[in-house]
Amino acid sequence: MTRTRYVIASFVAPIAALLLPTILALSQLFTEVEILSDGSADDAPMRGAGLFLLIGLPFCYLVACLYYAAVGHLLSRWQRLTLRSTVSLAAAVPWLLFAIGTVGLVSNNLNYAPGLFILGVICLLMSLSAVLGAVAWWFIAIGRIPPNGSAQGGRPTAAPSL
Repeated sequence: MTRTRYVIASFVAPIAALLLPTILALSQLFTEVEILSDGSADDAPMRGAGLFLLIGLPFCYLVACLYYAAVGHLLSRWQRLTLRSTVSLAAAVPWLLFAIGTVGLVSNNLNYAPGLFILGVICLLMSLSAVLGAVAWWFIAIGRIPPNGSAQGGRPTAAPSL
């Protein structure tokens, strides 16, 4: 893995990770405005999608760039840079946020079941999105399919000498 591929992968992986939220926001922008029963238009979902695209998406992109660079750096320093460990670490961080959010939700609210369900769905989608980015980071930074030993999470073994 060269430093150039590492940097390029850290900038391209968030594009793969943020592709699904961007498509969802763009689809919301191109839907028809809902008319309420009093005759007024409800354009709140369109405004929310526009704010996400203008403000949230650049912020999420920069955070994701740092996130994938940190994941790659930590795993290479620990000498555990395999596809399985990259995907596992990238998918585990949203669940750590879920655990922290659950503690905050339970301690502040007695009726926390609906919020906990919504938080779980959001973390599941964040985890799936992080896996897409981690796979993209791996194939750009490393540039090859891992050998059999590496794909199982073990250390690659040296070829036997003749």
